[in-house]
Amino acid sequence: MVISAVLKPVEFLTLRIDRPFYYSIRNRDHNVVFFQGQVYLPKK
Repeated sequence: MVISAVLKPVEFLTLRIDRPFYYSIRNRDHNVVFFQGQVYLPKK
């Protein structure tokens, strides 16, 4: 399950706590990937 959304920084913490599965999140010019509670910021 992959969800794309525009989120505020505070919401990142909520996702890490409440969502155990994979997220791909576009935040302005960054693509933030959540996987198993880890946060990855891909290089541009």
